[in-house]
Amino acid sequence: MKSRSICLLLIVVALAVGRPALGQELFEGQKAEERSPDHQGNWSSSLEGTDLPAAAVRQGESVALGELKAGFERRFPAGTHVELTTGMRYGATWLDASASLSLPDSLQHISVPLGAQCRFSDQWIATVEASPGITGDFREIHSRDLRVPVMGHIRYQAGPNLGVMLGAAYTGTEHLPSLVPVVGVWYQPQQQWLISLGAPVTGIRYFTAGGTQFFLEGQINATEYRLHDPSLGARVLTYRDLRSLAGVEIPLAPALKLALSGGYAGWRRFKFYEENRPDLGVEGTFVGRAALLLAW
Repeated sequence: MKSRSICLLLIVVALAVGRPALGQELFEGQKAEERSPDHQGNWSSSLEGTDLPAAAVRQGESVALGELKAGFERRFPAGTHVELTTGMRYGATWLDASASLSLPDSLQHISVPLGAQCRFSDQWIATVEASPGITGDFREIHSRDLRVPVMGHIRYQAGPNLGVMLGAAYTGTEHLPSLVPVVGVWYQPQQQWLISLGAPVTGIRYFTAGGTQFFLEGQINATEYRLHDPSLGARVLTYRDLRSLAGVEIPLAPALKLALSGGYAGWRRFKFYEENRPDLGVEGTFVGRAALLLAW
């Protein structure tokens, strides 16, 4: 099942590509299955919490972020070469900010992914997925809060230790890039080592004989939210950062893993659109993350 784990990890590496909702949601939705290489079931789920402590924005002002992400996925074999998937993904970000910064208290997204995968041969696999959902402050919900990101890609396994992926993704956002390439490469020089190159995630993993994984990774995050509070001075907000993480994934049971990681988040910025409000740069800070990953 190592090859299946590697295939799913490459999907994770290639899908998010600097983006908005599509990358973030697909990345999180794939985690549980990608990190459970031994399971044979059709269900997977994940629960993840991330903490970014208070960091300075301007003199005497600061903002702290807390993130919660949860999701599940169900696979439906539709033949010897075709597999359908669906599920649900939810994410929330809470902001504890100085009142003078006029930032929302929380930002949320929820989506229902619908996908299909076709295996033409052991070397060629094609995947397409649409993830209709809502992203915003959830104070109100209007038609412009609805997005339908769509991505498609083809994976080619060039050899037992090398694979590549190529495709494109429509993100459904208005102020972040709406069309982005899906490109990724993985290389496994030895049984225990896996090197993944792509965007928004690039990293190295080490697999122990007991199933524990150690990893180093860099990850770009960028998400767009629609706002419905006139006092904030903008109708759309985007948040981006660049995270460098080191961590470990520990098997707690055959179908359950605990993932712990920590590192640094920099290149942080809130940008505002559809009103005349200046952007807010945020100082770098420590980032801590914990997740439970279940597959059955």
